[in-house]
Amino acid sequence: MTLTLDLTGFENLSGLESGAKKTEPMHHFSTIEQAFEYFLEHIYPNLPSEAKRKLRTTKYEYYKEGINVSHKRMIRVMNEHADFQILYAIQDK
Repeated sequence: MTLTLDLTGFENLSGLESGAKKTEPMHHFSTIEQAFEYFLEHIYPNLPSEAKRKLRTTKYEYYKEGINVSHKRMIRVMNEHADFQILYAIQDK
């Protein structure tokens, strides 16, 4: 299973002129957790304050020991704020 987070067209607010879009290739991850960590480290900081406020609890719960954030919740958050795809691959043995 390959998880893909599409950042194509994601605007990096620090360093680009207004209206300019930053084009990056899709990033590939082996687990949902890896994709969610990338989201929290690279996309979350660039979100508007209102969106960050809504996700603050989820971010805290993800990093706090003993509290689990479900895969369903991680996927929902990434779908709302980025182009997120789940790809399944299979090959003959």
